[in-house]
Amino acid sequence: MRPTVHMSDLLQRQMLREQTHAIFAGHAPDAALPAFRQVCKDYLQQGRLQLQDAYRRGAGGPQLVHGQCRLADYLLTQIWRYLPRLLQRPAPQDLALVAVGGYGRGELHPHSDVDLLFLFGSEAPSAEDLSFVETLVTFLWDIRLEVGHSARTVSECLAETAGDITIATSLLEARWLAGSKDSFARLQHSLKVDNPWTSAAFFEAKVAEQRARHARFGDTAYNLEPNVKDGPGALRDLQVIEWVAKRHSGCLDLRCLSIAGIITREEYRTLIRARNFLWRLRAGLHYAAGRKEERLLFDYQYRLAEELGYQDTRESLAVEKLMKRYFRTLKEVSILTEMLLQTLREDIIPVQHGEPRVLDADFEVRDGRLRAIDLGIFAKQPHSILTLFQHLQRQPAHISVGARTMRALRANLGRIDRRFREDPRNQAAFMAILRHGSGLTRVLRHMNAYGVLGAYIPPFGRIVGQMQHDLFHVYTVDQHTLFLVRNLRRFAVPDFAGELPLCSQIYGQIDKPELLIIAGLFHDIAKGRGGDHSQLGAEDVQRFCQRHGLPAEDTALVTWLVRQHLVMSSTSQRRDIEDPEVIGEFARLMGDQRHLDYLLLLTVADIRATNPGLWNSWKGQLLWDLYHATSAALRRDTLAPVDSDALIRHKQSDVLNLLPSQAEGLAQRHWERLSSAYFFRYDPQEIAWHTQAIVESHSLDLPLVRARLHPQHAGTEILVYAPNVEGLFTHLTGALDRLGLNVVDARLDVTPDGFALDTFRVLDGDNGNISDPRILRELEQRLQEGLRGQALRSAPAWRVRRRRRQASLFNVPTEVSFNNQALEPYTLMEVIAPDRPGLLYRIAQALQSLGIQVHGAKVATFGERAEDTFFLVDKHGAKLDEAVLPEVETRLITALTAASAVNA
Repeated sequence: MRPTVHMSDLLQRQMLREQTHAIFAGHAPDAALPAFRQVCKDYLQQGRLQLQDAYRRGAGGPQLVHGQCRLADYLLTQIWRYLPRLLQRPAPQDLALVAVGGYGRGELHPHSDVDLLFLFGSEAPSAEDLSFVETLVTFLWDIRLEVGHSARTVSECLAETAGDITIATSLLEARWLAGSKDSFARLQHSLKVDNPWTSAAFFEAKVAEQRARHARFGDTAYNLEPNVKDGPGALRDLQVIEWVAKRHSGCLDLRCLSIAGIITREEYRTLIRARNFLWRLRAGLHYAAGRKEERLLFDYQYRLAEELGYQDTRESLAVEKLMKRYFRTLKEVSILTEMLLQTLREDIIPVQHGEPRVLDADFEVRDGRLRAIDLGIFAKQPHSILTLFQHLQRQPAHISVGARTMRALRANLGRIDRRFREDPRNQAAFMAILRHGSGLTRVLRHMNAYGVLGAYIPPFGRIVGQMQHDLFHVYTVDQHTLFLVRNLRRFAVPDFAGELPLCSQIYGQIDKPELLIIAGLFHDIAKGRGGDHSQLGAEDVQRFCQRHGLPAEDTALVTWLVRQHLVMSSTSQRRDIEDPEVIGEFARLMGDQRHLDYLLLLTVADIRATNPGLWNSWKGQLLWDLYHATSAALRRDTLAPVDSDALIRHKQSDVLNLLPSQAEGLAQRHWERLSSAYFFRYDPQEIAWHTQAIVESHSLDLPLVRARLHPQHAGTEILVYAPNVEGLFTHLTGALDRLGLNVVDARLDVTPDGFALDTFRVLDGDNGNISDPRILRELEQRLQEGLRGQALRSAPAWRVRRRRRQASLFNVPTEVSFNNQALEPYTLMEVIAPDRPGLLYRIAQALQSLGIQVHGAKVATFGERAEDTFFLVDKHGAKLDEAVLPEVETRLITALTAASAVNA
């Protein structure tokens, strides 16, 4: 269908005709062709600029998409008309110029290829005929018209179609532009009469193609840098509906489907709104990128949000509003295309209906679909909405809701109102779904997709499509929440017991798993409202529990879990969990083992649902260590004061059992030189490793460097024992950075006689462990050479340093804060800054310049944000004076801001 011509197009066309006529009248033959080429190039450029200006002034998607198509149509037809005269070579009589693909459909985006078929009616075009095609294509490239082209005969088209569904689809949308109408008519007739793809085969192939395409995107549209063309729920899904309908019944577009009664008027309006929004967004994306770009990258999202009219508010950013609309649009498209494909399948591929499997008086399973026997049941008995999902939960995974039942359900979502939510039958049904366990993830996903979950829990409805514009949270809030629930349920599945054995074991022992599921559903439910989402979510979940009749003790636990759902990850990654006082404080917050068990499971499921690349063995080890230490503290009574001397004696006794008997005397003398804090910081196996390495070394071995993959904990451990010279920590962090290693933990001790005993826990550039013995030995050698002042050799072959493209796009302000009361005898300093290579080294440099000593560091990265914690003392070994803290803050912010500017 040829796009409608507008007045601005007519004026442009008139100018092109006049300029072309002037060329023929005023140029010699050898000068006419370059002049015509320039005229065409100018016409194309001016037309594109006018369309870009129309986009900036708010033109809708159809105006932009059809405008690009009109521009290409007229230009191509004029070139076809005049170029042969300039070449003095007529076009072959049986040659047709045919638009195919999206261009054939009448849809073209600013930088999309113009797909053309040069169609020959004859069976064997001559070399001269093919030379004409090559000349024409070269001319099009010269004027900057990006074309994708093929040259085939009618019979070749049929042969190619038989083996390639993509070609079959492209020819389905073929549109004549110029040349031989007879050749084009032959093609159309042949495709109608001799098409190798039956309606049924074509349908199955397109659905299989769609499934494979969705799988490439992880079967979710909710990645925060989605593909607006090919992602689930995006433009390609709309096109699948049109392709299938056109092949089967000749329906040209969505309007035709509406007229035929395949979709309702409201569904048609919904799909058109979605398509027009996606068209305008895709056009803007092409303009922003300056090329054909289908990924809605962070690089362009801010600009597009502004150009599409969204504005920042106190609650949310403009870009978050744009993306929320985008994800909600995809959700609607996904559901409607699922319904339509199911409806079309029943029409295209008739099946012999078997006997239904009756579930109750209202529902049955027939032909793999869960169906309402009476489609009016949801209006008559709204309670049946939840009954439907109770039945779905108990069915095998391949059973889905029938299209007509789905449509009836959507039509009655408004019946899930306050009265519905307060009905004890509905409350009992919803809780039964949560308690049933098996099939829970699948049924919650369906309830969310169909709008039922957001209607039954209105605060959940507000987070559907809600994104956070950062690199830490890679899914929308609702999808993240459902991934969390999936992770919790995996703890109960024997097939996944080897994945996280401790979590699987604990999950099998908790008394009420549904409480954990409720906490998971509500943990982020207040995101995007402003304020403390943990506190607001706790208030929401408390009301939910009370309304659903949960006992007071269970309500208190769930409310506490939502309020505290961040505290375990924060404590493990930002506090010194070897310090008995830290463990005692955390144990008092837990109160009992039940709270600790539930919180560990929620924390692990949350981290693993936030970002596929976020979880690593180091984070897991920190959580296991915190869990076990807290469990031990709860068993012995957290309120009792810690007997430091007894703890040290006990630990030293354990260490001696790990050392050779002849080393006992040397070990005891070595330990006399160490602080009490040293023994709190390390477990017996680590102390034994340190001790044996040091007592067996000689003065010629110093500085001593040892590296190993920790036999029990995650990460590669590096021990440095050396004279405590000024700037040692700075030197070491710089050397580790140059080796491409990520420091996740640093602990520093100084003996009274002036030796530094420092340990670093590191991961490689991919946040993995270093286990190759050869690399460990080379690592030791390189660090030792550096400490001895030897020049660094070239970077090792195993060095990996990856910096994500998106990191520089986010404005993470540098923040420095201090706490002089939290931890004796240190000043606790927290630094939030953009995550950049060498960040730890630059912090160490700044602190060294101020005469401040670092006694420990905890390093955590959250997407583009680094959140690092340091334990500091002054040059006398005391806490920092409050008076110097403003200067430290200023110096650090200045140094890190300058470094970020250099790295940007």
